[in-house]
Amino acid sequence: MIPDINIKNYYLQFIYNAKFNYNRYNKELLIITNTKNELYEYLNNIKEDIYKIYNINLNSFNKEWVNKIYNDSEHLYNKCIKLLQTIIEDKNKIILIQLIKYCNTLRKEYKYKELIELNNKKINIKFSVYRKYIINYYNQVHKYILEGKGYKFGYGIGIYCIEYKKLLTYKYKPKRIIDYAATNARKKELIEKGVKIFNPQEAAWYKVRNIPYNAVDYRVFKDTNYYYDILFRNSDISKKTSLQYQHTEYVTAKYRGMKYTEIADKICNKLEDIYNLQVDIKYKLNILLYKYPNKYLNFIRYD
Repeated sequence: MIPDINIKNYYLQFIYNAKFNYNRYNKELLIITNTKNELYEYLNNIKEDIYKIYNINLNSFNKEWVNKIYNDSEHLYNKCIKLLQTIIEDKNKIILIQLIKYCNTLRKEYKYKELIELNNKKINIKFSVYRKYIINYYNQVHKYILEGKGYKFGYGIGIYCIEYKKLLTYKYKPKRIIDYAATNARKKELIEKGVKIFNPQEAAWYKVRNIPYNAVDYRVFKDTNYYYDILFRNSDISKKTSLQYQHTEYVTAKYRGMKYTEIADKICNKLEDIYNLQVDIKYKLNILLYKYPNKYLNFIRYD
């Protein structure tokens, strides 16, 4: 997809969100801690009564009571809940309710401290580290897609996948698709000759201003009775069968000028090498099918 903003913008938004959440969670932690201390003081004053009425010795709960910290086993909480469930009429059950509230404040306090620590780490992430996380994340997404799986995007966007589609030649004309190997070779040849290469955004700019645009379209097409469609299925955004979008064509600087067959032969000795290439999903798909032709079976969705 062609993004509206670049990775630097995402990084700055990421840092902004982390700082905002860091401050918000600290304010909420202060409220929870004050509530916890008030409940502790109330219960501490009646802890002998608690022992007499419910046989709960608070001093035996080292984490929850002695140290006033959350215990992931939640022994005190579970004990109070079980007792409360057995009580139908009891004028003292308010004590159990306050004990449960106290345990809940310990849980919330623990949660907010973890969130504060996490957001503090986010605030201090350098751009180079953030970029590596993004690259690794999308390489994993590409891996799932190339294995024939689907990746579900949120907000109703849909399931991202690749489909192998075969045209019925008696019903449809052959589909014209880009021949990537020939296209890359032609683009390289034109650049070496100093020919101006066609750029759709640049062409649109010239067209709006009625300025002649003298550039050569380097794309080479071929006819085929099958093709691979990279699309979104089950999208709530579009009422059509699938949501179409404009693809980016990205190849990292160190691979530019190389044919995909050359990259495949020189760099990709195993599947993981293909998944981890810094190129777009179409490029990876071409390399995958070149190295492992039978992998087209991954993308057959229908009989």
